[in-house]
Amino acid sequence: MEKTTTVSPGKIGANYGIILGFILILISVIMYVTGLAYEGAQWPMYVYYVLFPVLIILGIRAYKKENNSFLSLSEALKVGVSIGVISGILFLIYNLIFNYLIEPEFAEQMIEIARNQMAETKHSNR
Repeated sequence: MEKTTTVSPGKIGANYGIILGFILILISVIMYVTGLAYEGAQWPMYVYYVLFPVLIILGIRAYKKENNSFLSLSEALKVGVSIGVISGILFLIYNLIFNYLIEPEFAEQMIEIARNQMAETKHSNR
């Protein structure tokens, strides 16, 4: 007899959302520690842009596998959205802790760097 129990979309979404959230946090920490954040480097975020859809697809495939290869569109959307929302919430929590407790001057430093870059660009265009 076949297994009739189903896994909820939220459980799979939570598992993959946590993984995706920690990957985003890891990328942000690496950018901060190496100084890439101050340089304005965007290439580390491209890794996240590739991993985001990959992990959502893997999460949907895992949900389908756990439910005897049955998947409706609404269930796929629930899994995908829950992965994105949970990873976003994790990154929000990290970002709040980072900006208010760990490095409160980070935003001001980034604004000052952007001003200096704009001033250099303005003077070099003349």
